[in-house]
Amino acid sequence: MSPITVNPAAEEVFRKRKTKVQSWYFDLTTAMNYWGKDRLYHHTPPISLIFALREAMRLVLEEGWKLAGSGTARINSR
Repeated sequence: MSPITVNPAAEEVFRKRKTKVQSWYFDLTTAMNYWGKDRLYHHTPPISLIFALREAMRLVLEEGWKLAGSGTARINSR
């Protein structure tokens, strides 16, 4: 779970979609309707994702962003 932004061209592609979204985990069409003028309620997010995001942010604060980034550097150097 993370913040996301889309430009108007991407939004147009979502809105013109001809097939139904298979999963609401990343259904931007209904999420955009929530934040639009209609304020339609789209769904309750899976609580496990909210707890996972909270735990990830807690670890970043506890261990420090520099330490978290050093793991990425080790992986990319292989």
